[in-house]
Amino acid sequence: MTIRQVARSVGVDPGTIRHYFPSKDDLVHAAAGADIELSEVYDQIAAELSDQSGEGVGDALIAAALRYLCEEESALAAVAVCLTGGDYESTVFGLFDRDVVTPLARDLASGDSQERSALVMSAFLGFQLLATLLPALQHTLRDEDVQAILAESIERHLRAG
Repeated sequence: MTIRQVARSVGVDPGTIRHYFPSKDDLVHAAAGADIELSEVYDQIAAELSDQSGEGVGDALIAAALRYLCEEESALAAVAVCLTGGDYESTVFGLFDRDVVTPLARDLASGDSQERSALVMSAFLGFQLLATLLPALQHTLRDEDVQAILAESIERHLRAG
């Protein structure tokens, strides 16, 4: 897949992609999120939870997602990969799902943790896609607004038994 194809699939000018990612290797590296230590993110969220009921997990997960998933270059690359049928597991979203969300779902709920994590990640990806397509949204929403919009449903997805 070329940078031009990626740009077309996310509805931006190829120059915009090249501005953030001078080479295809830079784009792939950003999509993979190679610099993130996600096991530490999971450990931090797990430690913040007051008990096994998981109350507050939605807020904690949103805060972590805002730090690690919403960095502009990685998020744009990950959305592009996901929209074009690329390897989701190698994007920052896929890694966050595998190393943070799925283990939390396994810890907090009876039932299918993969299904629960898929619900959570679809909310994150959908929100990021919306922010990518509507740049004004990215610049007007504060972190607290994102938490208010997503935290309750994410917590419900993770805690339902």
